[in-house]
Formats: sequence, structure tokens, C-alpha cells
Amino acid sequence: MIQTNLKQLVEYAKAYCMLPKADEYYTFNRLLLLLNLDDCGADEPIPSVEGMTGPDAVLEPILAYAVEKGIIDEGQTEAFSSRLMDTVSLRPSQVQAVFEEKKASLGLKAATDWFHDYCEKTDYVKRSAIEKNLRWDAKGEKADLVITVNLSKPEVDNKKSAAMLHKKPSGYPSCVICRQNEGFTGHGTVRDTLRTIDVTLDGTPFFWQFSPYAYYYQHAIIINTEHTPMIVNTTALRRLMDFVDQYPHYFIGSNAALPRIGGSLLVHDHYQGGLEQMPMHRADYRTVLSAPDAKVKVGILEWYNSVVRFESDDREAILATAARMIEAWKDYNNAALGILSESAGEKHNSCSPVVRRTETGYIIDLILRNNRTDETYPDGIFHAHPEYHNIKKESIGLIEAMGLYILPARLNRQLFKEAAAYLCGKPYDGDALAEDMQVHREMIELLLSRHGNSLTPEEAEAAVRSRINEVCDAILKNTAVFDENTGSEVFRAFVVSCL
Repeated sequence: MIQTNLKQLVEYAKAYCMLPKADEYYTFNRLLLLLNLDDCGADEPIPSVEGMTGPDAVLEPILAYAVEKGIIDEGQTEAFSSRLMDTVSLRPSQVQAVFEEKKASLGLKAATDWFHDYCEKTDYVKRSAIEKNLRWDAKGEKADLVITVNLSKPEVDNKKSAAMLHKKPSGYPSCVICRQNEGFTGHGTVRDTLRTIDVTLDGTPFFWQFSPYAYYYQHAIIINTEHTPMIVNTTALRRLMDFVDQYPHYFIGSNAALPRIGGSLLVHDHYQGGLEQMPMHRADYRTVLSAPDAKVKVGILEWYNSVVRFESDDREAILATAARMIEAWKDYNNAALGILSESAGEKHNSCSPVVRRTETGYIIDLILRNNRTDETYPDGIFHAHPEYHNIKKESIGLIEAMGLYILPARLNRQLFKEAAAYLCGKPYDGDALAEDMQVHREMIELLLSRHGNSLTPEEAEAAVRSRINEVCDAILKNTAVFDENTGSEVFRAFVVSCL
């Protein structure tokens, strides 16, 4: 009986969502209202919720009932699921209060661990969906990269991201990460169970939340309370340092604030952080340079794209040194290397700063970026080149610049199922490929020339992964504004000029 399923959801909420026992009848009655019911049903045994890591098993029969009775359409299950979970969850102010209490009594990391677990238990962080993502380590030329095929987030079109930057705010909320999204369900968004934590950065109110898509462990998004465009400058760097002063166990970084090199959302100032160590974090110096301020160590990283690392235990010294480079890069030009800071009124140079705290002080990595296009590379000169667009055409943002790839879900079917089938003996005719498979024609034919068509399914999957690894390795090289071979001395000279 459906009422028993609702009672199980109340038991789940008492066990994992901090629903007070004093609120259980009230909450159960709110759930009855959502299902158009007016009685408690028969007295049946309530299935156990012990050991559950998320609410999926509890929600499944309730959602099926709602569809069967016409309460919702099949396409509305995610939204209705979120409404159910919001009904049994703590209010935003209560989450903030519990977080502060745990921070005071158990410590900062325990508080953030609790907050992350709570967001999973309420199904805002989609743990069950995240666990379906494909993820593997890839041996690259310079480092071990991490490749993921994200099955929970749609692809982002670079041109749409650029257009959004110039679109005036309209409606309510102004964008999908505004603070007003807490509990909001309009415009196709589902934010009933969104919960956030307040934080002040350089005197400015921010808040932070965990990403429901979670590209990596405890993927946090730190968001300006005001709807204002992204900008990378000295103030942004100071804010990043303020965050790691308050949350020293997290890294935090900012996307470059320009289309094509700045991720998918530039209209609202925000940063990204988390607990996972990124491949770039493990990179060592290629060249260490002498800085006039002996308190700051400066060097060029042995990495794919153009990264300068700063290290110091002196906050003001490292801030001043890195800030000089941020400002100098905005106006830097080198026509021989294709680096122009501006053309046709469009700015091209920006950077992605990444900040960490260690036992010995601060580390700042500045990833230098340029978003120019030309006739040969209409999607970006320092972007994934056209021969790799079948794998990745979207912006190479902060996370991927650090060596963790988020590849589109379409590849799971297109490559690991359809392309792999040709390596296992399925007859191949390039001219007969479906329209959405034509982009992979060159790759399929390359794989067939390398491996033939008699592989086992396991061998075919390994072959596909190997080619994806090669492409991701090459894409990171494409994003380097100073080519390692032709621009290394110029890169060095630029860094020295900023010290």
C-alpha cells in the first residue's frame, strides 16, 4: 500500500535527514497531500531503511504510484522526487545551524563531510547517477590524467555560453546559480533540496553548495550572492585565498572569465573547489625562476598548458606577485605565437587561478589562457583542434585544464557501444554511418587500421579508451598559449618580466 511507502520515507528521513520525531506525523500528512490521499492506510510492516546510502529504493514505488494515478507525467519524476525529499528535509536555516554547530564541536572537516553526506542523503547530490559515470586513469605524456564520461549533465555549446554572457537578466531567478534558487522549481530547474552555506570572501557575501553533478569528490561551487559577471583580477585572487584560509582542506579555483576558455556559466561570479587532488596539483616545476621577493618561489610547471606556480608562507607577498602576472597577462601580445590580447573590440587574454593551502603556506597556480579564433580554428586557436571535436568540442574549463576530463554522455553509446562493435566484427561501411556517428568516422577507421575487427568486447573497449586518452592528451597541448617547443623561452621571458 502506498501509505506504507510514505511511512518508509518518513523513517528514512528520521534516520538520515535529521527529521525530528516530533515532526513525523506532520511530515507524513504533507506527503499524503502530495499524493492526493486523506488517510493513513492499513497497518502494515514498514520496510527497513538500515544501511541505505540514498533514497532511491524508497522513492521508486512512490514515483511509480504517482505516474500510475496521473498525479505526474513520466517526465516529471525528477521534479516530484525532489519535492518529496524537500518535504522530509531540514530547512536551509536549519542546515546552516547544524553545520555551524558541527564546525564548533567536531571541527571544520567533520562539518563539511556532514554537509556533503546530507546533500547525498537528500538526493541533491545525485550519488546513484554519479556512480554510473565512466571514470578511468589515463597515462599521458606528462602526467596521469583522469577521464570521465559524465552521464548526468548535458553538453554545453560554446556559442550559447558566449551569448548568455551578453543576455540581460530576466525573470526570477536571474540565472541557475543565484541564491534565489533555493527551493525554486521554475524554468526547468529542480532546486527543492538545494541547501547552501554562507561565507564571506574579502568582505563580500558569498555562499557555497555542492554540485549535483559532482565532477569529483565534494565538488563545491562558491557563488557571489550578487548576480554579477565573472571577473579574474586581484580581488578574485584575494577571495580565493580567503576561502582556503577558512577551508584549508579544499582547493579552490576560478574559470577564466571569457567565452570558450571559461566554462559554461560566465554571467554569475563563482568559483569551484573540492577535496580531490587534481593531476596538475601533482606536477613538478619545469623551470624555477628567481623572484626579487625571496619569500615567493616562482616557476613554470612541467604541464601541458601554460602554468606558472607561486609558493610562499607570506600571504601578502604571494598575492602581490601573482596579481602582477594576472594584470600583465591581460595586455600581453605576441603575434608570432598567435597571442593577441584584443581584436575587434573583444578581449582574449584571461587566466584560471587555482589556490591551495598546505602545512608550509600557500600555492597559487595561474593557468594562462587565450580565446582567439581564426578561419582555421573557428572554435578557438588555443582550444581542442577540429580533429578532436568528436571527443570534446565544449569549452576546456578550469577542471579539464587541471587534467580531469568531463566528456559528454553521447560517447558512451557512440564509442563504447557502436564504434567498439566494428572492432568486434560488425561489418563497417563509413558511408552508411548514422548522422551522429559521421563525426567519429576518422576515429573508427583509425582504430580498425590499428586493431582489425576481431577483438573481444574487452579488447575493443580498451582500444577505444586508449584512443580517447591520446586525444585528451593532445587537447591539453592545444590549450597551451606558449608551445613547449617554440615558445618556452618567450614564456620564461614573460614570467621574468612580471616578477
